[in-house]
Amino acid sequence: MSEIDITAGTVLSLALGAPATYDSVGFEALTLIEVGEVGAIPEFGGEAQVGEFTPVKTGAVNKRPGSINYGSFTVPLAMLYGDDGQDLCQSGFDGANARKVHSIGVEKAGVGAIYYTAVITAYKFNLGDANQISQASVTFNLTGKPLPVAAV
Repeated sequence: MSEIDITAGTVLSLALGAPATYDSVGFEALTLIEVGEVGAIPEFGGEAQVGEFTPVKTGAVNKRPGSINYGSFTVPLAMLYGDDGQDLCQSGFDGANARKVHSIGVEKAGVGAIYYTAVITAYKFNLGDANQISQASVTFNLTGKPLPVAAV
């Protein structure tokens, strides 16, 4: 039986551009830059739209999976000025790298990684009140199927 893992120790990293090949070799050949102070990595992955048709004879709804959308998710960050990973996230939204595909790795040593490609569609700041740590958030919209890779 495999051991159940917890999220602590997980690292989110990214690189500008897609890998040469959409497999572990392609992603691992990239120089991924760690994003500092990631607060959580929310649920992400594919979901199919459902096409429906109801014949009048039976009145029973026929359902079939349609197009697949690999979704989006927003990652909360504690702001780190000058953090290369956070800077790359921001430039991927509204800077020099805006609208460009990025390669993303969600990795945990000894466990494995999940790789995917995405475009960055939001980067927001939340400075809060006097007792709050300044935060930012980045939204990734997946452009490719998540690729889980077990550690060797």
